[in-house]
Amino acid sequence: MIESLVILDDREGKYAMLLKERQKIDNKSFNYWKWTAGIGLYGMMKYYRLTKAENVLNSIIKRFD
Repeated sequence: MIESLVILDDREGKYAMLLKERQKIDNKSFNYWKWTAGIGLYGMMKYYRLTKAENVLNSIIKRFD
């Protein structure tokens, strides 16, 4: 599951939802910031603290930068 979170992406917007205000919401990747992304990042940080997996930490840093 963590590996899937590290590579999670929807650059084409295939899974984005269009609201009536024409705002796009993407809850399938980290390209747009929503609370679902925060939950995923929180879980990734907990996983990193347990395993010290550098690829997971690098992904977290990339998302916050």
